[in-house]
Amino acid sequence: APITPFITEELYSHYFKEIEGKKSIHNAAWPKLDLVDLDSEKAGDFFIEILQRARKAKSEANKSMKDPLQRILAKGKIRVDQFEALRGDLQATTGAQIIEFEKLDPKSEIDFEIVIDL
Repeated sequence: APITPFITEELYSHYFKEIEGKKSIHNAAWPKLDLVDLDSEKAGDFFIEILQRARKAKSEANKSMKDPLQRILAKGKIRVDQFEALRGDLQATTGAQIIEFEKLDPKSEIDFEIVIDL
């Protein structure tokens, strides 16, 4: 650990000094990252909503969380490829035998509709 600042300064001077325009890494600005992807956040929120509804349906029917579901019909405003990326995790967490997705019109008043068949 005591030599790490010297190593980073050396690496900076060889690889980034000319690009950054600063004499030392200690004068350089912190990197700025834009990690917000609203589409991915919507898909994640949709996944959580489906999972919550599935668990609630099982709980209300006094079924074990490990019991499989017959079917999940999920209607939402996310893209089909985003839903397909979630399908495996949905199947693994809910045990659903059939998972169907229908894309809602972006102008729809509702953001999602979920039907759980036990």
